[in-house]
Amino acid sequence: MGLFATYLLIYIFVGQEMLNYFPLLILFAFATPFISLMMSKATVKRAYNIRMIGDGGVSTEKEKLVVDTITLLSQKLGLQKLPEIGVYPL
Repeated sequence: MGLFATYLLIYIFVGQEMLNYFPLLILFAFATPFISLMMSKATVKRAYNIRMIGDGGVSTEKEKLVVDTITLLSQKLGLQKLPEIGVYPL
């Protein structure tokens, strides 16, 4: 119903020539959230100045304890890949 209403509104207000762009608009509408989702992790890391510690970036004993604990828990859960571990300054 919503797709038909959008199609009809484009036809009424813009005309027949813009209906040629309708499939492109639909593709854009569905692709944009996925692109945003893919960019969100890098954006959050940059915004909060997160330092990754999972791959040998451990500098203190507390960080080593966190990495060891998460490694142990992920092995117990049977995860194939270790989750990303990061810290951010307070």
